[in-house]
Amino acid sequence: MATSTDNMSRISRRSYGVGLMSPRFLAACVLSCAPAFAQGLTVVDGPSMQALDVHVLPQGGATNGSTLLLQAVEFLPLEITGRGESMEMRTDCARLDTRNAISRIELPGGRRILAYSRTAARFYGYLLVDSNGEARVLLELPGIGFFGDANPFADRIAVDRQGTTMCVVAAAGGIHVVKLDGTTFASTGTAARFSQHAAALAADPISVMVGPTHAFFVSRDARMWRMPLADLGSPVACTPQGGVSTSRLKPELAMSEDGAKVAFLYGPSNTSLSIYLLGTAGGPTMLPPPPSKYEDANYLPEGTGHLKFLLNRDGSRLFYVDANVRDESHLLDTSGVLADLQITQDSIFEPYIGIHILPTFKGNVLIASIGDPDQMDWFSAELAPTGNVVRNITGTGSFAQPFPAGTMIPTKVAIAGNRALVTDASPTNASMQNLRVLDLTASTSAVLFQDLDGPILTGASTGPVPDVVVPGVGDRLFHGATGGLIAAAPPGFHIGTPISGSWFSVATVKIPPDWTALVFYFPDGTGVFGPLMHRLRQAAITHQDLLAVSTDQALSTMGVGVAQANAPLAAPQPIRLILSGAAN
Repeated sequence: MATSTDNMSRISRRSYGVGLMSPRFLAACVLSCAPAFAQGLTVVDGPSMQALDVHVLPQGGATNGSTLLLQAVEFLPLEITGRGESMEMRTDCARLDTRNAISRIELPGGRRILAYSRTAARFYGYLLVDSNGEARVLLELPGIGFFGDANPFADRIAVDRQGTTMCVVAAAGGIHVVKLDGTTFASTGTAARFSQHAAALAADPISVMVGPTHAFFVSRDARMWRMPLADLGSPVACTPQGGVSTSRLKPELAMSEDGAKVAFLYGPSNTSLSIYLLGTAGGPTMLPPPPSKYEDANYLPEGTGHLKFLLNRDGSRLFYVDANVRDESHLLDTSGVLADLQITQDSIFEPYIGIHILPTFKGNVLIASIGDPDQMDWFSAELAPTGNVVRNITGTGSFAQPFPAGTMIPTKVAIAGNRALVTDASPTNASMQNLRVLDLTASTSAVLFQDLDGPILTGASTGPVPDVVVPGVGDRLFHGATGGLIAAAPPGFHIGTPISGSWFSVATVKIPPDWTALVFYFPDGTGVFGPLMHRLRQAAITHQDLLAVSTDQALSTMGVGVAQANAPLAAPQPIRLILSGAAN
């Protein structure tokens, strides 16, 4: 990550005060190349968050008016299966996010799913906001229960990592399989089909995991199932043979990142569980570790999100925790070629150190923070034919085995290329955090900043990897794909959530009391001030690189070198939010 003083100074001057351009010249120079393809802009407005209307506005020079898609909507809390703490800052897979007090599932490619009820909870459904700015209802059902206002869906959904398919367990049983790619099922003529197979009727919502071609789930009678996502596909029983009537099957499945395999725990009791691996064909395979008291995956929101059962991308490595005596962390080659590694064995760690947090994989290498509570270091663990390796990357305790407790209090991790960005609480100032970069190739680390006074802000993007803002005494803006420094704000000025299109990006800088400066910046490192906006509510970049700006007075779009007419909506309601594109 570029952090030299010269580079920071140069970028800061370019972005925050040299060669300011007028709004008219900016429109001509910055936006003159913005294409004018027809597309939509999805906006919600209303008197309160419990009474919103969903509008789809045509953009790019279209002459027809806006479409009122839904009325009297309240967006609902949303949860996704298989969610871990280390996934929070990933942008290459489906993930849960909350912006402007609305929960949503962010999908790769600038799409998102929202859950809603409407018309005084008489209907419940899921809304997809597509990358082109259009929105459509994926699935909607009437409320159920005595008063007809209870949610007909279970409390979470399952989505494959690439965002092509969603599975929703019905509250009364059965699984809705929903296409997210714009195609439909021949059997229904819609994006959704409903599986009423006996297994699907008893599916545990927590267990459902979705890959590109199959979903996997556990029924409440402790049986394992695999269901093809293709039209008319029904669940296939995959429970290991030889089980007894009292056998337990843990509902939290570990899925490989490619979605082709799941690992699960099955056995006669919680203290005698075996580990199994199941793919998209054939039956389950029992892995070599002997029966023991293996830990559940520990998914959010019921667990802490610090996963204890985790597969890498292709399912060739499994991280698991044996709690038979005390928590001991292991790394397993699921093919059985390389020997199992007990990471926290006494020869590697001083006795009784077995606590880990924020585990994640980079290829076949496991990254995790290990130590005593609030006394940790970051480690990498790798299996190799010449001998398994555990390395201390941060070394605040010691770089030599057996490793003692460290001094760090880690809080977040994000993998970027061959590096990991991690934050940890300052041991001397409770209101500050440190930002470190871990070099996963060289197994080294460096402290970048020690003044973080808030969470790292992950930007929004219509395609490229979003940029991030590292808050502190002076906020810093970093390139999401390379980790390079883009700009640093002077102390007292705060950079808002950055938004990126295909060829330009925008950051906002608050100027008290009610003004906001739009700062345009480009891949070549240059940046210019845009217009000052009074009481800016939101800025968004559409998929076709139009800039939409919402203020207390109007919702406008800019593109093709000029400011277009105000979008065809009435005067702003107390609540007005842009849901499509890259919006802050």
